[in-house]
Amino acid sequence: DDDALRLIAESAAKEKTGARGLLTVFEKLFRDYKYHLAGSGLSQLRVTAELVREPKLVLDRLMAEGEKHEAKMLEEAGRRWAQAFGREHGLEIVFDDGALRRLVERAQTERMHMNDLCTHLFKDYQFGLGLVKKNTGRTRFVLGAEAVDAPDRCLSELVVQSYYPGKGTANAQANA
Repeated sequence: DDDALRLIAESAAKEKTGARGLLTVFEKLFRDYKYHLAGSGLSQLRVTAELVREPKLVLDRLMAEGEKHEAKMLEEAGRRWAQAFGREHGLEIVFDDGALRRLVERAQTERMHMNDLCTHLFKDYQFGLGLVKKNTGRTRFVLGAEAVDAPDRCLSELVVQSYYPGKGTANAQANA
């Protein structure tokens, strides 16, 4: 952006150190960027007049956009895990919006890949849901946030309800 270049040149001229002034301006301008954007997945950075004038504001906006992008990628990874689970076990898992939000939160907080997180959380689901299928014929399961927060308890409720219909909790009944 030409306006950005003009602003950078003006700032460099104020340094009164020749070409070194440009380096000083660039170092000041991009100091926080090199730390915060390194793992953000951002592939390009357009230097605009706004970035030169308000580097912190632009960085904050880029970080927020990066977090949204990461959340969407993690949600999609959660859906892909559920699809792979269905192909492998013949049992369809669908994560509702609340479950996807909690999976994203946990993946980010625990710094885990979504595939690893889902495999860990739902490690016994092929067995438990297989029992539900055997008892009820049901093959589709919509899981909510409670399944992410307490996967063993949620699975146990589904299995118990399959053996004793009407005895399950409200969560198990709502997802039937």
